[in-house]
Amino acid sequence: MRDYLFILDSVKEPIKNENDLLTVKLNLGGVKSGIARKTLEIGSTNYYKRYAGQFIYGKQNFFNVGFGIIPNDMNGKFSSGDVPSLNIKNIDKNFLYFNMSRPDYWKSKESYSTGTGSKCIHEKTLLNFDINVTQNCKEQEKIRNIFFLLGRTDYFQ
Repeated sequence: MRDYLFILDSVKEPIKNENDLLTVKLNLGGVKSGIARKTLEIGSTNYYKRYAGQFIYGKQNFFNVGFGIIPNDMNGKFSSGDVPSLNIKNIDKNFLYFNMSRPDYWKSKESYSTGTGSKCIHEKTLLNFDINVTQNCKEQEKIRNIFFLLGRTDYFQ
């Protein structure tokens, strides 16, 4: 992933209400506005600004397929450090998403999780994952379109 994803210094800002937040749903449920649980106490967590087109995932939910691409209408919303976002470069973002959402891909990465109790995939670990990618953008687009035609319309931007 080193060639395709990179960490951008996140802007830490206070939030005013839960509508400023975004979250990632499990099982390729997409990126949603608001919060996952009603246990939020405004001001108790550090939140970071996220941008449209970034890859976002739940550190504890990578293996529950809790990742996606931030849509345009959620540009500038926030998530905690447990739901980091990474910029995408040198690859079609939909091709990256479809490639990573294959069960044989994300299941094979479980052994890389660390931590006691809740196992996490940290950003630096994710950046070291391999991904098979053709360098030809037209080929990436054709492969992405095949996924789309096969009914993988859970995310297509």
